Amino acid sequence: MYEIDYKWQVYYDERNPHKRKALLAELSGGEEELPANDLRRKLFDRHYRDLDRQQPIDLYFRHMFDLLDLGRHAPFLPSTAMKRIRRDLDGFGFDLIADYGDEGRTLLYHELRNGVTRYLWTCTSDDYGRVLDMIKLPLQQKKNRMSGDLNAMTHDVVSRYKTQQKPQIADDMDLFVRAAEDAWAEFDAKYQKTSEDD
Repeated sequence: MYEIDYKWQVYYDERNPHKRKALLAELSGGEEELPANDLRRKLFDRHYRDLDRQQPIDLYFRHMFDLLDLGRHAPFLPSTAMKRIRRDLDGFGFDLIADYGDEGRTLLYHELRNGVTRYLWTCTSDDYGRVLDMIKLPLQQKKNRMSGDLNAMTHDVVSRYKTQQKPQIADDMDLFVRAAEDAWAEFDAKYQKTSEDD
């Protein structure tokens, strides 16, 4: 459903922001003005900040953590939650894709999937695991924790705030949930194999 030109798969599989930036320029091949390439650049710029640093800021993480918080703790006012959800979705780039039709949703799906995949692999690193208090967890508990966090920022947000009853948010949350589920399925298989090889 969200198929892309095969040559772009390497760009969406790459998790390093610096390498992704180089791939974006290379694969655009001087055709940056094409609508799809223009949107890819805009989504890339929405995804990262401070690329001149060794460790750029991944703004998708900020929005995922906010949705995680909303999935676990409801604000006092429901309207506050809906504003935050909308802000996070637009932070991912949903506000950029309206003029691009189905192609826009496809490109955003792949950018979201990339972001969730990076988040999951980052959670497995020792430094990040220390921050999330997961460093000493056995493999299965670590996976359960990551799966639970992903579920909180997707399905729990949808059910807690009844986003399906709000047309302006329902379709966007559906796309984010789909990207997160697909990212998890791929990550789970690879992480299991990596752990078995160690």
